[in-house]
Parts: sequence; structure tokens; C-alpha cells
Amino acid sequence: MEFVGPQVELVSTLALGLAVLALGWLLLWRLRARSFAVRTPADAAFTAVLLFTVTSRVISPQYVVWLVGLAAVCLVFRGTAMTLPAVLVLVAAGVTLLEFPVGFAHVVASDAWGVTLLVVRNGLLVAASLIAARRLWRSTVPGRPGAQAVPGTVEGQPSRVAR
Repeated sequence: MEFVGPQVELVSTLALGLAVLALGWLLLWRLRARSFAVRTPADAAFTAVLLFTVTSRVISPQYVVWLVGLAAVCLVFRGTAMTLPAVLVLVAAGVTLLEFPVGFAHVVASDAWGVTLLVVRNGLLVAASLIAARRLWRSTVPGRPGAQAVPGTVEGQPSRVAR
């Protein structure tokens, strides 16, 4: 499906710019992160895919399936900071089922129901990505006064207790 209209090119350019900003943030996070737990790679992958999904020009239903799978991987780890983002993604998956295939005619017609489904689904994904990014940063990047290291890590490696 392709959307046409006077603002499509502007929105497309903004989406590309946001994707570049997301990539820049991920690079900055990786350069600044110092405390790594066993769950950090899963949390980072989930956050990265969330960021690139919400900055994509198109959010296809299969993208949400990928996010549900990554959310499940994050939830395998005790103490993951990704519980709330994972729940938001799961709710977004439910809304996506209403969008496609159930309400796809409404989305194509751009009527109130179709637009509402897209706004709710996209809003849930944006909230999940912002929360995930903040939690990933706070769990791995030192430097805030009063910040605590990730429990179970010593200089970026799992402690003997965590192993």
C-alpha cells in the first residue's frame, strides 16, 4: 500500500532524519556504556529494532511480530528493564491485529476507525521505544550523580554471584 498526498515527501524525509538520529544515539550509547549484564545484548537488540521500526516510513505487521519475539527474549532474563516496553509492544500487536486484517478497509479508507488504530498502535510503539532507550541507557551508562551500577556486574562483566 502506498500513501500519496502533499506531505508524503516531508514525512518521508523526517522519518529518514529520525532514523539517522536513532543510529547516532545507538552509537553514542555503545561508546558510553560501561556496565554490561547478561541481558544487555537482548535489551540492546530490542531497543535498536524498536527505534528503527518507529522511524521507518512503513510499519508492516511483520515488524510487530519481530518486536514481540525480541520482547520475549528480553523477558527471559531476570531483572530486565524491558518489561514495560515489552508489554506495550504486546498491546501494540493486539492493535495491529485489529488494523490488519480485521480493519484494513478502514485503514485504506483513512476513516476515523482506521486512523485511530494507526495512531494508537504507533503511539504504543513510540512510547515503548522511548522507555526502552531510556532504560537501556540508565542500566549501562555511568556518570549520573547517585547512579547505581547494574546489579550483578563488575566492570562490565557478570559477577560470580550473577554467573
